[in-house]
Amino acid sequence: MSTPFAVLSRPIRIAALAIVFFLLPACAGTLASADPSTVRARAEAGDREAQYEMGCRAQHGIGGVPRDLAEAVRWYRRAADAALPAAQYNLGVMLVGGLGAEKDETEAARMFLRAAERGLAPAQYALSVLFDQGVGVERDPAQAFEWCRKAATQGHADAQYNMGVSYEKGLGVEKDLAEAMEWFRLAAAQGEASAIQALERMGK
Repeated sequence: MSTPFAVLSRPIRIAALAIVFFLLPACAGTLASADPSTVRARAEAGDREAQYEMGCRAQHGIGGVPRDLAEAVRWYRRAADAALPAAQYNLGVMLVGGLGAEKDETEAARMFLRAAERGLAPAQYALSVLFDQGVGVERDPAQAFEWCRKAATQGHADAQYNMGVSYEKGLGVEKDLAEAMEWFRLAAAQGEASAIQALERMGK
């Protein structure tokens, strides 16, 4: 019989997942300072990076683009359809929280999976949470652990903390305090408060 995988030691309210899963930022390259008409023209012409940038600007109401969550979803979807992992992830966040579109946890899980398979750590972590809780997918502790491990090895602090919890408690894996402390140390080095507290609790 499988044991539960501890995605977080503290509970997650499904309605708050869009808060837990932070949206990725707008582009940091040349598009970041481009005027909105230029970005929109490129986006309409099929430039997926520009489509993502338009989604971010509409999401936050920045860069000369009015805040419009439905418009953000529309641009994220176009960029996601063009296989841009960041857009797939952001679209998943919007859908799982019902932001700018009807809540659709199943489609959100598909978006997270597409981005996770392309190596995007936040999407891998988000997918681990959905598999752990059975949101949008059938609950699967083994899949939850594996996707969390992938995110953690890429340096995702929350995933590293969760790996520490799993090894400390023996949830989904054999209990291993030394391994738990290694994951807690990695997360704590990035300032993850729960990991710092875990190390203090363990006297390390």
